[in-house]
Amino acid sequence: MVDMIFNDLNRRSHGGKSGLAARSSDQKQSVSGAGSTTFSTRLTDKQKEWIEKAAEIKGWTPSNLFRIAAIEKAVHILNASSHTNFNFRLFAQETAMQLCSQRHAYGRRT
Repeated sequence: MVDMIFNDLNRRSHGGKSGLAARSSDQKQSVSGAGSTTFSTRLTDKQKEWIEKAAEIKGWTPSNLFRIAAIEKAVHILNASSHTNFNFRLFAQETAMQLCSQRHAYGRRT
């Protein structure tokens, strides 16, 4: 589901194109039509400056930057909050042991 949302966002942001053609297309196209929603937010002058500068670097409009950043963050939260059977604690402990335990220099005299 998350991939579907992200792919839909990319398709809309790039005018229905994908791949390199999408990256070179006009990034100023807006998402409009049925089912779209508008959010409003207040920013300080410094925050507005950061958003405008970042959008300019990427060649996007500030609205496109907000849309992509919001979807990326939402996808991250959804992925991080979903249940998993993977034991991250055990993985971290085993990795730390491998990285931090005493190493033996084989073939060398000590």
